[in-house]
Amino acid sequence: MTTIGLGCSRFGSLVGGTDAQSARGLVEAALDMGVRHFDTADIYGQGDSERFLGHLLASTPDAVITTKAGQRFPLAKRLLLTAKPILKPLMDRRAGLTRAAAASRAGLLPQDWSRGHLEKAIVGSLRRLRRETVDNFLLHSPSADVLGKGDAMDHLVNFKDRGMARRVGVSIDDAAAFEAALADSRVEVVQLPLQVLLLDPRLKQKAMAGEVELIVRELFAGRTDHDIDAAMGSVPNGVSVALVGTGNPDHLRQAHDAMAKARSC
Repeated sequence: MTTIGLGCSRFGSLVGGTDAQSARGLVEAALDMGVRHFDTADIYGQGDSERFLGHLLASTPDAVITTKAGQRFPLAKRLLLTAKPILKPLMDRRAGLTRAAAASRAGLLPQDWSRGHLEKAIVGSLRRLRRETVDNFLLHSPSADVLGKGDAMDHLVNFKDRGMARRVGVSIDDAAAFEAALADSRVEVVQLPLQVLLLDPRLKQKAMAGEVELIVRELFAGRTDHDIDAAMGSVPNGVSVALVGTGNPDHLRQAHDAMAKARSC
């Protein structure tokens, strides 16, 4: 049965993100409606997303957290983050700085699939999440070529063997990477845009027939009607989690109720 998960990419972001107080209200509302899956990454909110979740879910042992790694900030961005406590009040008041940060955020980040970077990333994530083990640890947007080489998944399997992650896998963006992920028997979890799952019936059938856990995101991408019922109804049976990325508890509840309605039909 598909459950609703909360996407937390905007928690703590410098650019129009969800502050700590709003994040608390959203997470508490999610828990009240039975949501137990929370998706984040080491770069979301410059680490604040994981920090918020670590604090807010400390007393919720059944909460499932997915986090991701493999992207890193370039030097200029790291210098910006060092000045974050000073810049945040200014950015709240100055549209020019906000637009500049938004443009930086929209650019493609460098990727690093080395053992050293990924191990540093998972250690940092566990510290921020206040956990000894994370439920799902995923490569963050690797290409089909990266997955085909296999080295990055080797590192994740090592982390799992050491008890740092319960399950390992990938968060992918396109059909080629989806196919490469399904070809690697070590991949236990695949997160992907809903439209990528629906795009190729052959890959969809292969994914549904296998043992991989599927998490879909970007449920409203490509839709012009913004019909929550229709979006939730388009999620195929066999998907484990449908992620709703929102800062609004009402939107999350609408999606939650729409999914329950779709699955009861």
